[in-house]
Amino acid sequence: MTTLSVVVISLNEGQALRRTVDGLAASLPDSSEIIVVDDRSTDGSAEFLKAGYPGVTVVRPEERLGVAGARNFGAAHATGDVLVFSDAHVAVPSGWAEGLLEVLARREVGAVAPAVATMRPAAIEVTGYGQKWSDASLAVGWLGQQDSVPYPAPLLCGCFLALRREVFTEIGGFDPGMVLWGAEDSELSIRLWTCGYECWIAPQVEIQHAFRARFPYEVKWEPVLHNRFRLATLHFGARRLLRVVERLKPYDEFAAASVRLLVGDLAARTMQLRALRRRDDDWFFDRFRNELRSELSELGSTAGVTVSAPRTPVSACLLSWKRPQNLPVIVRSLRQVESIDEILIWNNNPAARLEIAEPNTRVIQSDQNLGCYGRFRCAAEARNPVVYVQDDDALNHDMAGLYDQFLRDPARIAHALAPTHWPQRNRRTYGEAQAALVGWGAFFRKEWLPVLDELPASERREPLFRREADVFFTMLLERRHNAVLGQITHLDDHSTPGIALWCDPDYQRLTNLAIHQALRRLRLKRNPALPAAWNVVIPCRNYGQYLQQAVESVLSSDADYEIRIVDDASSDFTGAVAAKLCRRHRHVHYLRNEEARGPGYSRNRGIAASESEFVVLLDADDLIGPDYLFEAERRFRGGADVVNPDAVLFGDVRERWVVPNATTLSMLLQRNSVHCSSAFRRELWSKVGGIDEHIPCWEDYHFWVRLAAAGARIQGIHGDHFLHRRHEDSLSQSRNGKRAEFLEHIRQCDAKLFESFAGAG
Repeated sequence: MTTLSVVVISLNEGQALRRTVDGLAASLPDSSEIIVVDDRSTDGSAEFLKAGYPGVTVVRPEERLGVAGARNFGAAHATGDVLVFSDAHVAVPSGWAEGLLEVLARREVGAVAPAVATMRPAAIEVTGYGQKWSDASLAVGWLGQQDSVPYPAPLLCGCFLALRREVFTEIGGFDPGMVLWGAEDSELSIRLWTCGYECWIAPQVEIQHAFRARFPYEVKWEPVLHNRFRLATLHFGARRLLRVVERLKPYDEFAAASVRLLVGDLAARTMQLRALRRRDDDWFFDRFRNELRSELSELGSTAGVTVSAPRTPVSACLLSWKRPQNLPVIVRSLRQVESIDEILIWNNNPAARLEIAEPNTRVIQSDQNLGCYGRFRCAAEARNPVVYVQDDDALNHDMAGLYDQFLRDPARIAHALAPTHWPQRNRRTYGEAQAALVGWGAFFRKEWLPVLDELPASERREPLFRREADVFFTMLLERRHNAVLGQITHLDDHSTPGIALWCDPDYQRLTNLAIHQALRRLRLKRNPALPAAWNVVIPCRNYGQYLQQAVESVLSSDADYEIRIVDDASSDFTGAVAAKLCRRHRHVHYLRNEEARGPGYSRNRGIAASESEFVVLLDADDLIGPDYLFEAERRFRGGADVVNPDAVLFGDVRERWVVPNATTLSMLLQRNSVHCSSAFRRELWSKVGGIDEHIPCWEDYHFWVRLAAAGARIQGIHGDHFLHRRHEDSLSQSRNGKRAEFLEHIRQCDAKLFESFAGAG
């Protein structure tokens, strides 16, 4: 039997509260409860509940919570399967619960509300059947009746609505960032729709609601503006958000509302919603194109239109090491920017004292060179909620434009790219970016800094972290950044080796190592038991001279991976090389076979050592390209089961073997076009029983045939992703003479497959 909990929030409701509670108690089914949240009333209206009302519990928070907070507070004390949220000035008919429960029995329905009529007597009598936004200010108006049976509606009125507890919990309840009063029901409605649920009206159920000319408590306009601006920022794309800002900006209180938004929990909430969201606002407005027809739905081009939210003061934090001669011109440039309130300079050079005689400018002398981490230590000293950071080798001539971009999307870092870098569309800094380049200028919120404190202190002391702190910061924030074309002028020593990190020959490898470590940290944060996404298995038999190169090629990958070296009882120095690599890198592991068991056994042993999602088999004398794991994972996310790269031959033979865009079983049965270092889903390895350890040759070819026979989708990927070393005395050359043995093995394993193979040619 479904149980109900009715949560009634009350603030100075007078006799209306008693009438509401009496009406609910008389109409509720058995095994129901009423939770009254007395949100710090001063009129004694809830005193009658002290004597005890059957089935009624009164709870009082320690401070006033406002509508959203009080409803969440009441829900936390409720026990029912269905939560009904009610204002304290409503009248309900008999049978209302059954009518709402009937609609909630539809699994797609996340919330349902009744028709809402004006409580008599009233100057104007009207009945509403759900709500709409009247214009871009997000003021709401009533919708008329569309049908006599239940149907979907865009927005539900929060004065009386019901949700299944499981749905309420899944989507995170009412937005706790909504303050006092206003827009909390609209926000809940659009969140339900974009999370994959539906909001319905039950027109056969009609409650009466008292619409009052005056509230029995103070209602200020600034919190209402904040709540509307927050709703738009959380749920609308850029064009709709601009429309809302244009509408709300004329209000005097909007500047204060914007500051409240920026210093709140917007970033964390945005991240939560992105994880839940299945649909966007364009889908929502298209779904209700008639009901929501307004300036929010009729969007034209915004080309050439610049709309800025009011600016909150900014602390500018500069990082200095060996280019102090550039600081005066940078400081003077920052002084021309209206929003800059203070300038902090972190001097990373303990051997040099730095003095800047400028108002509201402070030098922080570091006792050691903290590398890029110094900029975040500097930002921690800022007095403002918004921080601007940059290095001492560039001037950004469009700070206002960059700040506008940040204010349009304050849940993400806004960082400038130089015109020379912008056309490259490097995935690490633009579009699908993984790591923002903040040194040319970036805005972010000071409240994000603790994400670095989540790293163990031992990791924060490592040279890699201090050098690549920008990568760790942006990655641990889970890629929340916008690349903006900046007007950048490079200053002295911009490209001097020893100062400019990007001039380091190992720059890309170290950056990718930092990305790998940050991805690992994110994974462990979500679930410490989760394995890495990738398991790179390197079987090795007396190839110690090549092993380090093979491992270092993997270390240049920007992905979440672990490496497993499987030593097949080598008699050379393979063990010593592997031990050194394991000491240097915590994600490199070493396994040794006490006797030679062959590549099939070694590969199976390495794969079995991890429950990773994806696997790459890399021979100890081969290499992979730095983009291979990243690009292969994209193909997997797009539906591929095996990702087959071109082979770039090097060593005694220099050539390229280009693979087909797709490889089918019939193609494989004619000849092998899938290379030995192709990536595959580990679940497929389990499905076919692993690699055949007893096959005399071509065990990888046999493995691909079996995967294809099991339905695997094999997709080619072009580029320099797999580098295959060819030796004059390569074992693979001698295998060409063992075709008969291979065919006989397939005949024994699967007669049908062999018939297909033989018939093919």
